[in-house]
This record gives sequence, C-alpha cells and structure tokens, in this order.
Amino acid sequence: MELEKFVMISLKKGKRFGSTSNEFSFDNRKKLADLTKHVDYDCGFGSTGRCKNYLETPAEQLTMCCCNSCFDSMGYVDYLPTGDGGWPYDQKDNLKDLKVYARHFSEKAVKFSYGYTIKIGYWRPGKGCILPRSYRSNTCLGYTCGKKKQTKWERRLFQLLHRRTLSFPVKIAGIKRTTYNGVVDAMITWRKKIDDKNKGN
Repeated sequence: MELEKFVMISLKKGKRFGSTSNEFSFDNRKKLADLTKHVDYDCGFGSTGRCKNYLETPAEQLTMCCCNSCFDSMGYVDYLPTGDGGWPYDQKDNLKDLKVYARHFSEKAVKFSYGYTIKIGYWRPGKGCILPRSYRSNTCLGYTCGKKKQTKWERRLFQLLHRRTLSFPVKIAGIKRTTYNGVVDAMITWRKKIDDKNKGN
C-alpha cells in the first residue's frame, strides 16, 4: 500500500505516530521481537487456511482468535514509528520503518468457503502474519496458541515484550541490569548460551 494512504487509514483508526510507545527504543524493541524466532509457537494451518489450534467444525468456524481482527487493529501495533517522532512527513529521512508497515498492509477482503469474509491487514490465509518478525506487535508475539509449555527464557521474553516501563535494576539470568540496552543485551546473551548448550548436547 502507498505510504500516504496507509497514513490516512492509520489516523482514522486512531493510531499514534512517534519514536517509541514505551521506554524501549524502537530499535531495542525490534531486537526483543526478533528473539521470538527461537520460540516454538506451535503455529500451523488447517484446511481452510485458519490457525490449526482452532477447531474447524461449522459451529466454530467464525472464530479466528486475534487473527480475525488484524485489519481493524492494524496488526495490534500500538504506535507507528517516525524516527525522531512527530508528524511523519516532517521526518522524510526516518520513514524506513513506517514504510515497512505500509508495504505489507492490505485492504483486500478474503471470503472463506463457509461464507465468512474478513479484511486481512497483515494476515494471510495459510501463512499468518507476513510482517517481518521484528515489526510484529506485542499482542502477536507475546502469546502462544499451542499447548507447549514455555521455557523460563520464553516467559521472561514475553514479560519484557508486554512491559511498557521497567523498574531498575532488573535481574536477567541472575545478573542485575540497570539500562534498557543492558536488558536487551542480556536476553540476547542468555539465548546464545542456551543455543550453545543445545549444540553441545
């Protein structure tokens, strides 16, 4: 979608524009979001292209959990980044991230075989969210639909994704951190240690 049209839709839906929605910078927030690539969400799709974790019997085909409202909520994004903040057109050099959201957004309506139509936003039948992982919202990243038990690292990551502010010092993997950069770096280091240990096994 063209950037100008996307901005107008965003404004109509009450979305905010700025450099951050919480104390994590947008770049730090993207780093946390990208770490979710290590999380097993137990995602998959059934015969209609919907989430496999929801039954596809006629009585329950009208429910799609959060995916159902992807268009209306614009992917549950809390705010849309404009680099240094302010009105987006005053930030011509800082629109790289905003353009990612605009490029992937679609107003196309999808009609399912059972007669149910939705506008898809960032969601696609049989694929799920097409936004790069680092741009997805906390709502879309902070929950697992399957029954797999979360690890300690996953629980901590989800907690951080849902927190708007932190009270320092914050203990990560037994070590106290006093800055947002330190918290993000600690989560990355903790993940690396887990991966190295798994490789050793």
